[in-house]
Amino acid sequence: MFDRTNVVLLLVMAAMGLVVAYQYFDWQNDLLIITNKRVVHEERTLGFSYRYQTITLDRVQNVNIRQTNVFQKLFGYGRVEVQAAGPSKPIVFRDSE
Repeated sequence: MFDRTNVVLLLVMAAMGLVVAYQYFDWQNDLLIITNKRVVHEERTLGFSYRYQTITLDRVQNVNIRQTNVFQKLFGYGRVEVQAAGPSKPIVFRDSE
């Protein structure tokens, strides 16, 4: 019933399904939190690591939002970059993270 080609295709399909599931759950764990005092980017990778960046609102100098195609505009997602005063790195919240 299953020849070599079908088995290989099923294995490839299962591997791709696992990759898509991992990307989806990794995307679900990324948060951009904006409060009345600060901007926080919280990123978790399925229990393996946890990191966050924070910028207080009085240090925010520039906010850029980039939507590069019609689907990003239609569904309301894209790349958000919050730049702060001083030597700190900007908070970048990507649509693909």
